[in-house]
Amino acid sequence: MKKVIRIVELLACLSFFALIALGSASTETFDYSCEGIDGEYSGAYDDNEGEEKIPNGRGTFTANDGSVVMTGNFVEGEFRNGKYTEYRSENEYLVFDYDVEWGKTLSERRKLAKHKKNGEDITHIFAYTFIGIKGEYDGEFYTKVGEERIPDGEGTFTSNDGKVVLEGDFAEGEFYSGKYTEYRSESEYLIYDYNVEWGNTLSKRRVLEKHIKDGEDVTYDRYGTIPHSITFNEREYNGSYQGEYKAYPSQDVPDGTGTFTSENADLVMEGVYKTGSFQKGTITYWENSSNKYIYDYDNTRYNKFELITHIKDGVDVTEQDIQQQNTIYVYIPQNGGTKFHTNSGCSGMKNPIRVTLQQAIDAGYTACEKCN
Repeated sequence: MKKVIRIVELLACLSFFALIALGSASTETFDYSCEGIDGEYSGAYDDNEGEEKIPNGRGTFTANDGSVVMTGNFVEGEFRNGKYTEYRSENEYLVFDYDVEWGKTLSERRKLAKHKKNGEDITHIFAYTFIGIKGEYDGEFYTKVGEERIPDGEGTFTSNDGKVVLEGDFAEGEFYSGKYTEYRSESEYLIYDYNVEWGNTLSKRRVLEKHIKDGEDVTYDRYGTIPHSITFNEREYNGSYQGEYKAYPSQDVPDGTGTFTSENADLVMEGVYKTGSFQKGTITYWENSSNKYIYDYDNTRYNKFELITHIKDGVDVTEQDIQQQNTIYVYIPQNGGTKFHTNSGCSGMKNPIRVTLQQAIDAGYTACEKCN
């Protein structure tokens, strides 16, 4: 019983001191000017010996126009620390962490904690300038002493004109590594791999990964002169190719319109190439110093080679060749082989087929060097 009485007495004592504490704290709402802003203060204060009321303690200051609200600790009329809310419009406001010890100016004393617009949290989206390009950043960040947000972590930067997009890792405001996309027009863009450690200039820090133009991948498209080799009439010719080509990482390959010229200029193939293979065009072939042949070539037709001109010892003998091709007979193998023969037993052929020279040529056969 004595123990219960003692507890009751203790509770009564605590209640007494609580009432004293509440009675000693002065709280009221009154007009006040804080940080040069006219408004209303509500909270703890000192009456300054019956004269002007001075905010002192926990309270809230609200600007007359509602644009600023400061909630936290006030000391002798000065807002010391807490939340500083700035209302830019009815649909947009920013909340800052505020501490007078962080600096001398307003921007130094506050750090952005939240930015809401039209009901959406856009704290992570803000204007930023990267290597002189103005735009908008969306991603992880930190706030420096002051209200400035600095990209730091995963994020995306988009220039105001939409021509540059950076996606990847940012470190202390600098794009560190990721994808650098450059839009040249509505129908053309380039994607680069980017890493700040690759060099001290933009051109050194990025490597082309993809180039899209008019919906086509033209990443490896180039124009110029490259070494190349071609097999013609069962003989390999080394030389150079000039024209459109693909600059693949492993090798350069003719692709598009161009001209191949052998080292001795005894073979020239001018026309359309696809992945290194001649598809269509004109072939100029010097069999020897006395015989020059010019063919129209088309890989898609049955008769791939069509004789246009044959110059022999300076004389055009094209018509004679065409007539001979229709009267001269040759032999072609039944199974496999790409040569026509004047000797039916050449190269071990069995039961060869006898056709006119023109028929053999039309079928894509070329002359055997052994029997012709």
